[in-house]
Amino acid sequence: MVALALAMGLPGAYADTITPQFTSVAADGGGLFVWTYEIAEDANGLVQTGAVPGASTDFNNPGSTVADYFTIYDFAGFTGAADVVSPAGWAFEALPVGATDTHVSPTDNGGLVNLVWYYIGGSPTPGPFVLGGFSAKSTFGDLNNSGEFTSEDTQQGGPNDGQTSASIGRIAVPTGIVPEPASLLLLGTGLAGFVTSRFRRSRSAA
Repeated sequence: MVALALAMGLPGAYADTITPQFTSVAADGGGLFVWTYEIAEDANGLVQTGAVPGASTDFNNPGSTVADYFTIYDFAGFTGAADVVSPAGWAFEALPVGATDTHVSPTDNGGLVNLVWYYIGGSPTPGPFVLGGFSAKSTFGDLNNSGEFTSEDTQQGGPNDGQTSASIGRIAVPTGIVPEPASLLLLGTGLAGFVTSRFRRSRSAA
């Protein structure tokens, strides 16, 4: 089953999946920039724990018990896991390639780090919810609205109950271009919109 959803940056306009969104970027006073994100899950989804995602996952594998996760690709100037903040119930890993479900095909430069947050909260957390507090630091503060994300989550209720969704969409990331001072005034704005594709298959219980 393949579905395509569009949203034009309206509050609460999220697809049927974990949808990460850029919220702000700000200088930290030490020459670095803090990039902050949030995620949204609607009433048709939930997040559940499982195995730590590797570079490649496959929701069509009947033995798959990978934790629900999202990946932000090609985060230029990443300063290391020590500068990453994760909200309660979530863990972080930095990967050169992935984590990516085999059913989606993002652009993934192996020379740039990907940010991967995955759920470790124990009991499944049902939607709807919006959760902030995901952040990482970069040596760059320039805004590139053409970055990409992917995610996996679990559906609840209805005909898709217990199935996993894999999605792909766009998100802002640093590109490695040192901004002019005037350009810093534009930072902190969200995306004008994003396109998310969603794929579903059954998953085994974690």
